[in-house]
Amino acid sequence: MLRTAAPARPAAPLSLLAVGALALVGCGGGGGEASSSSADASESAPTGAGSDLTDEQEERVEALEDVLLTPETAPDGVFTDMETQAGGGGEPISTSLSLTGVTPTGACADLIEQINTQQAPGLGGALAQYEVDPDAVTGLAGSQAGAFGMVAVTDDGTDLLAPFGELADTCGTFGDPDGVEAAFTKVPGVPDAVHIALGNSGMDTAVFTMTVGGVTDGDELVYLGMVGLDEEIAAETLRAQVEAFEKRER
Repeated sequence: MLRTAAPARPAAPLSLLAVGALALVGCGGGGGEASSSSADASESAPTGAGSDLTDEQEERVEALEDVLLTPETAPDGVFTDMETQAGGGGEPISTSLSLTGVTPTGACADLIEQINTQQAPGLGGALAQYEVDPDAVTGLAGSQAGAFGMVAVTDDGTDLLAPFGELADTCGTFGDPDGVEAAFTKVPGVPDAVHIALGNSGMDTAVFTMTVGGVTDGDELVYLGMVGLDEEIAAETLRAQVEAFEKRER
């Protein structure tokens, strides 16, 4: 679960929560109120890692796991450590994105609701939780910044990531002109992704940032969510993850 904490003296409470934005539902891929700024894969990770995979599914998941970025392959050493966990088949894959401090309305609210309710039957996946280089962190995330990655195989090829690519055009910038605003922008080179910045109006630097998204190819997908990272660094890292996924052998 990716969370960000509130600043010391905001105009209004600020937090941004993306529950791994992708999770194997069997272990609580649902939402919850943001109360800390940790990137915690355990709350959205599947249990019984690999216990109910067929041999063929296990081979596919293992091959996919190899495309996840590592501290050695991520650009500019942005990741300093990682933990991975494989997930069993048969559990649905869900997405989640929540904001507090601002309230989306209209088509933006509808799109976020779609993200929070959509599911796809899963055949297996792998999760990665990353520690990040403090030099890549921006805003008030500090040591609580982090990243969460996932690769998965769905049973029906549902594209769970496309809605993330619609957020920038649909939501734009909204909030209180005299208080907290949320800005959704596109991630160059990754159509199914979004960069979200939360901040107090009039501030030049966002208080909290998140970059989330990935790509779907047939019945396989890769997702990466990063909290508190510099926007350009996060975009470069996400592009590197998508490129590694697209170069995989099938």
